[in-house]
Amino acid sequence: IFPPNERGMANAVLGIPVMMAPAFGPTIGGYLSTSFSWNAIFLINVPIGIVALILAILILPRQTDAEKQEVVEDKQRFDLPGLALSIIGFTALVYGITEAGSKGWGNSTVLTFVLIGVVVLAAFVVVELRVSDPVIDLRLFANYTFTISNIVLWVVAGMLFGSLFLLPLFFENIQGNSALTTGEFLISQGLAMGVGMALSGTLYNRLGPRVLTVSGLVLLVIGTYSLTRLDVNTTGMSLQIWLILRGLGMGFTMPALQTVGLSAVSNRAMAKASSLVSLTRMVASAIGVAALTTYLTQRGISYGQDIAKSLQAGQATHHFSGVAATCVQAAGPTFNQAALRACVTQHAAVLGLNDTFLVVVICCTALIVLALIMGRDPALQAFKGAKARGEDVVLAREPVLSE
Repeated sequence: IFPPNERGMANAVLGIPVMMAPAFGPTIGGYLSTSFSWNAIFLINVPIGIVALILAILILPRQTDAEKQEVVEDKQRFDLPGLALSIIGFTALVYGITEAGSKGWGNSTVLTFVLIGVVVLAAFVVVELRVSDPVIDLRLFANYTFTISNIVLWVVAGMLFGSLFLLPLFFENIQGNSALTTGEFLISQGLAMGVGMALSGTLYNRLGPRVLTVSGLVLLVIGTYSLTRLDVNTTGMSLQIWLILRGLGMGFTMPALQTVGLSAVSNRAMAKASSLVSLTRMVASAIGVAALTTYLTQRGISYGQDIAKSLQAGQATHHFSGVAATCVQAAGPTFNQAALRACVTQHAAVLGLNDTFLVVVICCTALIVLALIMGRDPALQAFKGAKARGEDVVLAREPVLSE
């Protein structure tokens, strides 16, 4: 609907509730589960869904007779094989990665599901490239700008949702905070994300997507680096400045990437392109959560074993002797085994979290290189060029499909 000079702000406005939801979600969910029961976090979706359904019926435009006829003619060509293969492939792959956290990568179940996911998705790619009207148009990735911007978007989304899953583990499972308190700690990141998106929309036409994306990634790296230095006594309040930097970085990055990615697509392909961006972003988010929690579990187990070695006789000079000494003290003079195991588990989990957030830092740092070689917004460049030549440019808001 929006012309090139308004798309940056439009994407930012649309993205603010989408990206702030993960910040308010833990707070609202924490309040509901603390004040009522865990079932309330699901029941709350019922009235929201009813309101959304009513609004969709009242507001969304209806099909014209010509569009209805086109649907009737195209009904036999719907890509059912592609849809089935995508569901099976993505589900198997994500499930396999998730199970690796508790069973290890060498487990037969993990290897089976990962292999099934890879094979089915390979078949899915072949099918989508051969059909005339694919359910997911992979040909869009032939465009350089669309591809690079989406790769960066996938990794950022995976790191964002993975981190949002890991931080509550630290505040609740390790430090014993309530779900509501944890949500309150995380809300600053969401508010900062909203501010970053508003600024990104305002500055998009002036600075362009490349500067905004690189700036956002730098802020994201700085903010996340502090999370690689957690200890069992780190408080939520001490992390606020870093969470705010992470939120601003996400806010700068996400709308700029989505805008430049879709700018390289024609209006005719916009519907499939926008749904493709949304789909792949959500899949990347699921894989990010699964991969990071898997890595965290593996590192936590490894650190637990190392700390246990330090507790053995003759291991006083071991690298983890300080943690071992702390846990011996926590066990008390009676050497309470339950307290000892809890202390070891707690410190091993924190060390695993530090390693996991270091992976996030490395991935986001690598993305800066990709962002620097990302293409420019062709529609915005054409608009600026016309204005520079003194041409009278009048851009109107027009729907992709006129009624």
